Amino acid sequence: MRILAFDTACGALSAALWAEDSVRFAVFQRRRRGHAEALMPLLERVLDAAGTTPAQLDAVAVTLGPGTFTGLRIGLAAARGFRVALGIPVIGLSTLEALAAGAARRWPDRPVLAAIDARRDQVYVQYFRRADGPFAEAWTAPAAMPAAAAAAMLVPGTALAGSGAALVAAHCGATQPGVLAADMEPDARDIARIAASRGSAWRGAPPPAPIYLRQADATPARPRPDR
Repeated sequence: MRILAFDTACGALSAALWAEDSVRFAVFQRRRRGHAEALMPLLERVLDAAGTTPAQLDAVAVTLGPGTFTGLRIGLAAARGFRVALGIPVIGLSTLEALAAGAARRWPDRPVLAAIDARRDQVYVQYFRRADGPFAEAWTAPAAMPAAAAAAMLVPGTALAGSGAALVAAHCGATQPGVLAADMEPDARDIARIAASRGSAWRGAPPPAPIYLRQADATPARPRPDR
């Protein structure tokens, strides 16, 4: 099984090639903008370094959100391009699940609150508990909420990970997280591992849709009445 995984949803750009039973090559870059221009050259680099051609891929895996509107569109557009050109499925994962998997890999046996900065003291969050095996298991559904409300969910010993981690920690009071990883971003290595763990469950599934947890900040202007 060969899976090309990538993420453009938040404040980084990453890609990884999973082949057989491990990640063969991966690249991670912190990047606030310029994902569109950098993504395809980065994917070519990963494929070349792993000795794989696009025709050898069995699937692509991509994050669906929550994240930046532009970043999600870039990643999904690239994934759909592979699907159309090669006739291979697209495996969609949430950015919160990818964050939790990265935290679980670094800090085993801790619950994880994945938090992404949604601006205006709001965060996208999801709580995960440690499951048997290498991945975190969802404890709550993903949601958008004030950082103070997310802090009220925290239990002692939690690993708090993601760009919204510091916002949540600022409201924690006496119940501070066991680990704070405010610099953590979704990593394609974890996306590839999760996608590969699902076996053939994604075969025949419809193309995934982006995950939006709240309305866009900008809304179309209403048309003016004719004068």
